[in-house]
Amino acid sequence: MENICNCSAFISALAALIALGFSIYVFFNTRKRLKPLERPFFEIKEQKTEKGKLHIQFINLGNHPAEDLLIEIGSCRKDKIKEFKKIGSYPLAGKIPSNTIFTWDAKLDEESYYYLLFKYKDPHCRNKKYMDEFWRSFGLEAKSLGYMSIKEKEKLEPFVNKVFPERIKMK
Repeated sequence: MENICNCSAFISALAALIALGFSIYVFFNTRKRLKPLERPFFEIKEQKTEKGKLHIQFINLGNHPAEDLLIEIGSCRKDKIKEFKKIGSYPLAGKIPSNTIFTWDAKLDEESYYYLLFKYKDPHCRNKKYMDEFWRSFGLEAKSLGYMSIKEKEKLEPFVNKVFPERIKMK
């Protein structure tokens, strides 16, 4: 009888250790998969155009702050893709906490393509992050920018890569 009790106690302890080991594995595996979702991530909160001016509000939706954000902007008219060029930079020193809104204003051209490259540091991971956006305007009377078609983006990408060579490293 004593052997049966010792055997069942051993089996129970072994099962508890296996369950604990599995729980630890699930915890770290889940944490590893969710970590990229915590990085800083920027999204447009609001955008509008009026009288040839573009006004965009961005928000950091990530759980981590972004540090030393640099937004670089390139543009060309829709009918002059080969003239794509960098038109400006928008540097923000310091940390941009989660859920912080910041604004970017620019001059808007007729029927143009715009490329925005976001470069920043994630202070928690201590590494650089990149993010980019392709947009197009539909004329000075349009109320906001829109996304390019895939075909338009593919046509513009070689010129963007020449002006922003670091974009190639992002992939």
